[in-house]
Amino acid sequence: RRFTIEPGDGTVSIGRSSKSQIPLTLPGVSWTHAELRWLPASDAVGGVCGIGVIDVSSNGLGIKVPGGEMERLNRGQLTPVPDGTMIVMPMKVKPGPNQSVDDLRLICIVDIEDPKPSEAVVVPACFATAATVPASPQPPAQLP
Repeated sequence: RRFTIEPGDGTVSIGRSSKSQIPLTLPGVSWTHAELRWLPASDAVGGVCGIGVIDVSSNGLGIKVPGGEMERLNRGQLTPVPDGTMIVMPMKVKPGPNQSVDDLRLICIVDIEDPKPSEAVVVPACFATAATVPASPQPPAQLP
């Protein structure tokens, strides 16, 4: 599934709320877990239009930029995310018997199709587990 963000969309919410533009049902995901915002070129990575993400959750949000390490975001801080970034939620999980941490997390991959101001930024909707993300740069078991 894909979700498109375009200039003028304002804030796009991700969470368990039925009012979220990207609704999720995984335990550990907050009512409103994260917000995505269109960023003009002056605020985006590399000086081209893109998106930013804000952690508004109680269980945390992480990102892994291409070639980088997984990092947990500071709550309430707008963080520009470049093309190919993995957005991971929730970061704080408590696996039960016969569960791995990755069974309880969702991953979205930022796919910027064309960084022109008139074009959309596309975020494939979240996958059920890290194991289902095609071409993942690392095996799911290695996610913190």
